[in-house]
Amino acid sequence: MTRLDTHTEPYTLPKDEGRRTWALGGLFTWKAEGHQTQNRAEIFEIRGRRGVGSPIHAHGSQIECFYILEGELTYLLGEKEVQVAAGAFVMVPPKARHALVVESEEARFLSLVVPGGLVKFFDEVGQPAGTPALPAESLSMPDPGEMVAAAERSDQTILGPPLQPRKHL
Repeated sequence: MTRLDTHTEPYTLPKDEGRRTWALGGLFTWKAEGHQTQNRAEIFEIRGRRGVGSPIHAHGSQIECFYILEGELTYLLGEKEVQVAAGAFVMVPPKARHALVVESEEARFLSLVVPGGLVKFFDEVGQPAGTPALPAESLSMPDPGEMVAAAERSDQTILGPPLQPRKHL
């Protein structure tokens, strides 16, 4: 894997490469972290099984964008639930209440966060992924209190529990 610790040189990553973290039941593969972009942005790929998702939350100053590569998800955007599939794009402005859950057997999607700084949350609530595989289903979710504290340290507020899948397979 090629990993640069500064923003001074362009770089490429082969498919499936990047630093990996198992968090919130999914596999996060970091393509560009804040320390590589002067904290201007972070981009990461998320893979997860049906039911994997985020708690309802809001970012203080970050815009979060998602591009769905494979699968189907439900997003909570404010008070509205929206179903999306491969090829869809979702943009969440700062302070907007949102969450997501994987509806299909598995999904793969990109997240772009501007400015950067979200990586520290996933590093705190997750663990390094030893392989590029999805985490074991037995890998437990973080303690809610620890997750709330980690979110606050990364300019987020947890507003509610994770969404549950709606669609019957």
